[in-house]
Amino acid sequence: MNQVEIVAVEGLRVRLTVTQRHPDAVGMDVVLQEDLLKVVASKAFGLNEAYAPVPTSPLGHELGSDEVLFEQSTPELFEKYFTLVEADVVRVRADTDEIAALLAARGLARGSAEEDYAYQAEYDARRGLMHLTVAALDPKWVEHLSPGDTFEI
Repeated sequence: MNQVEIVAVEGLRVRLTVTQRHPDAVGMDVVLQEDLLKVVASKAFGLNEAYAPVPTSPLGHELGSDEVLFEQSTPELFEKYFTLVEADVVRVRADTDEIAALLAARGLARGSAEEDYAYQAEYDARRGLMHLTVAALDPKWVEHLSPGDTFEI
């Protein structure tokens, strides 16, 4: 899994950071526009008393149902509401085999607390990381977003 965080909402522009959270997560080079639409639109829906998704923002009302995000989410649907302004891939993804080889070369005992600590530190330093900027085609598509909002994709 990857985590997406809203860094800033500046008028029509939304700056996001995508960070690898799991070793099996897709690389930053395959995070797709439809994934970004799911992120931006997920806060556009809330739950009613029966815990069913309901629109809570103009984007939610425009989409009508959160099912659209899973059944029809495509680059074309993303482009109906947003445009990708910038994508800066800092690191594609952590290479767990490379980390294991590095730790073995250091002579750390397999399964030891020292190896676990070193592995986590190396993994954290090598996580996939990408910074994105998207622009909404209408300000009402982003009014439900706030800096610090996080999502899993």
